[in-house]
This record gives sequence, structure tokens and C-alpha cells, in this order.
Amino acid sequence: MSIAIRESAPLHASQMVSRERLRLALNQGEAYQLALEKMVGQVADNSQEQRAQDYVITYAICPAEGRYELIDEELHWREPQDENVYLQISVCDAIDQRFIPGLNVYATLINNAGAIVGVRRQPFVWHPALYHYGSNWRVLQDGLYTLKVRLEAPAFPRHDKDVGRRYLEPAKVDFHQVLIDTGRKSH
Repeated sequence: MSIAIRESAPLHASQMVSRERLRLALNQGEAYQLALEKMVGQVADNSQEQRAQDYVITYAICPAEGRYELIDEELHWREPQDENVYLQISVCDAIDQRFIPGLNVYATLINNAGAIVGVRRQPFVWHPALYHYGSNWRVLQDGLYTLKVRLEAPAFPRHDKDVGRRYLEPAKVDFHQVLIDTGRKSH
């Protein structure tokens, strides 16, 4: 199933991109969204989504996870130490729904009393099913939190003079009522 291309769509065929190639890009976005829906519905404890300018930003809270990290030019598996929550952030194009790589994504977690639990850059994470930005966090208490996500305007080049003038501004979103259960174990 592919997303229909409407003549009025802000993203349109141009000298650089034919309708067929654009349709393939839209299909990529649709496939990514299906994988995101599956993760949010079956793996995450909770999630929310918001649009901000050219972006759709989704967070998901999961139990802390192990992962490979590059240390001295070698990959080393690292299990969570005292971290108990994994914060995953997906940033997609608001029009074609594809994941946007190469961003600087920052998260601030604030507890119900208004105290900052932490501020952290969320690095890009390669995942076999779903590219995202994410990291493990140590959260001391179960409860409701506010999550502030900030994106810097990307520095990467953009092709296509007709439709490539995008992602010009930084973006910020606030997610309220973010429920965190610190006692869950990873799958």
C-alpha cells in the first residue's frame, strides 16, 4: 500500500525527482511509520507524538536496554548499569513521514515537582527494526514527568531547489503526563 500523491501536496515532483521516485520515498515513510506503530503498540510502556514545524516527534518509554558502543574503534556490548529507563525519540518529516537522520536531539526530563531529572543529548541509534535517537536514563521514582525535546536545525545539505528548502528552524516540543515505571525489566 502506498500513500497517494495529491497534486496539492506540498512535496511534489520536480526536475530532480520524478513522481515515481517520490512515490518510492513516500513508501519508505509509510514503512517506517508501520514499524514505529508496532514498536509503540507492542514494546513501549507509553508514547506520545507532536508536530513541530517540518517535523513529527514521537517519544517512547521502554525498560533500559543493552547495546553496542564504539570504544577505541571496536564495538563492545554494554548492558545497562544503574539505568532503568530507555528513552527513544523518533523524528520524521511531517510530509513524507520518513525518519530524519543526522539531527542533534536533546531531551530534558522534569519530575512532577518541577525539578530537572536530567538533560541529555539523544544520539542516533541504529536498530534492526527502527532507526531512532535514544539512550538509557536513571530515573529514581515512578510517576508522571514532563519531557522537553529540542532539535537543532540540521546542518546537512538538502537536494532539490524546488522542494529542498526545509528544516530551517530549531524545534521544541513539550510532552506532559509522561508516565514512567522504573521497575520494568527489558524484554
